[in-house]
Amino acid sequence: QLSNFGAMASLAHVFPLHRLCIARCASRLAQTRAFSLLEQLPDYAAGSKALAEKRFSEALPILKRAVEVADAYFPADAGAELDECHASLGSCLWYIGQYEEATRV
Repeated sequence: QLSNFGAMASLAHVFPLHRLCIARCASRLAQTRAFSLLEQLPDYAAGSKALAEKRFSEALPILKRAVEVADAYFPADAGAELDECHASLGSCLWYIGQYEEATRV
């Protein structure tokens, strides 16, 4: 089986579109997982909606809770999901004028 793998690897330069397709599929899979993990956080959904509707004082405690839950329970390889939670909280803090705290989120 190792020789089959070597043969496939040697053909990789012949099929650059195949590599591109694999990279895009992996990226889409990561994005899909990111949304599915975030969808499991009702606080994130509610906080993001409030943020989008410019109800910042309402969104702030909800997004703080979402970040706490994500930090505590998301798997170690969920970097994109954690970044999205933290970015939403940072944006909310920025919009209400808490610039220094926004940079630490």
